[in-house]
Amino acid sequence: MTELNGEVEYIAGSPEVLAEMEMNQQAYDLIKNEMEKEHWGKTVVFSHGEKIAIYNDERDAYSIASEKFGPGQFSLHLVGERPTDIGYHAIFLTRED
Repeated sequence: MTELNGEVEYIAGSPEVLAEMEMNQQAYDLIKNEMEKEHWGKTVVFSHGEKIAIYNDERDAYSIASEKFGPGQFSLHLVGERPTDIGYHAIFLTRED
């Protein structure tokens, strides 16, 4: 995390972003079965370990969550898709200046 002109900026891979990712993944895992039964193919937004909203369109989810929460403060989980790479299928946003 860095601060620039009074704004907090979260950097991908920073301890804060990694903690957010882990917290959101754990929260998603708790409701994954329910989500897969009722919302297959949709995108779920999590922030600070809480389910915020479910969207039909991933781009809408990204745009709205980015504006509402800012970089590094939320994740998108695609319902029904299996984890990849490091075991998480979450999109974390960072601002590159």
